[in-house]
Amino acid sequence: DSNQHGSAHVHADGDRHGLVLATPRDPPRMLSGLIAGLVDLAECRRGFLLVASREHGPRVRACYAMDPSELASQQFSGSRSAVDRTLTERRPLYISDRRDHAWLRNKPSVVARGIRALVCLPLMHDGRLLGVAYADTDDEAKTFTALDAQLLEAFADRAAAMLVADEIGAAL
Repeated sequence: DSNQHGSAHVHADGDRHGLVLATPRDPPRMLSGLIAGLVDLAECRRGFLLVASREHGPRVRACYAMDPSELASQQFSGSRSAVDRTLTERRPLYISDRRDHAWLRNKPSVVARGIRALVCLPLMHDGRLLGVAYADTDDEAKTFTALDAQLLEAFADRAAAMLVADEIGAAL
């Protein structure tokens, strides 16, 4: 793991058990574990975690199998539209085939990467948006099921609770 501008970065071959090992005293490791767990659970290839900041708005705090600098550049090959929609609507977004969604079908960032499936989850606590977790894959066989949605939403609830615990710990 390495830190860049307050972001935790994990490669695809990194520690996949960071959730178990992380403690609130090690926020970068905790955030790395959160996104690694989400990507693994979603059966995706890569992902990132945006965390809301009162001063700066949402910012990338952890990445899995992608470079944090890519997210801020025009070369980002994920779905900004999915992230924006999740931030605005504050509800989970599951897409198993981008070609089925007119608003996503021809987005250059999605087409360039060959994204076939993605999940974008709001991290909410007591009606407050704490952040967004995003994962995607180019695997044509990936389909999100109702069970996947239940598991991923439970994971998002746990991730939100961990973010709140981290906020409380930082305030003490």
